[in-house]
Amino acid sequence: MRVTTYEIEQNNGIPYLVKENSVNYNAASHSDRKLNNSSKVFWLMKDVLKVDRKAEEHVWIFGLDNSCKLLGVFDVFKGSVNQCISSPREIFLRLLLSGASSFIMAHNHTSDETEPSRLDLDTTKKMDELSKMMGIRLMDHVIAGRETFYSFADNGLIK
Repeated sequence: MRVTTYEIEQNNGIPYLVKENSVNYNAASHSDRKLNNSSKVFWLMKDVLKVDRKAEEHVWIFGLDNSCKLLGVFDVFKGSVNQCISSPREIFLRLLLSGASSFIMAHNHTSDETEPSRLDLDTTKKMDELSKMMGIRLMDHVIAGRETFYSFADNGLIK
């Protein structure tokens, strides 16, 4: 699977995507090149994004096509040791520019405690509602710790 991260730049006020980095990720669990379950998301975060080494919380968006193939990874927000605020505008701008038809939202907890906070629950509910309005389906929200993860989809909070 090719994992490409992007930045957003602008020219005369018009935003566009700029490739930041691209790597081949050949984990056995990704042989079908689809990012279609929470375990694959967690291991990609751990192996490629080095989520277990992060000192602050980050929010990533994984843009997907109709068959759950990865279009791009966006590190959309960086916060403090225990909180990261995200903006739907910034998320959907990247998804629209990449042509994504669905996405997975993910963030890390710098501890290994992966239970969602009240802010995590509220943010996920808001993003799920907005994704339906935008026609770009939220497939999951994964919270990664150092060794464990929590999936909103696996726990029935995203359908």
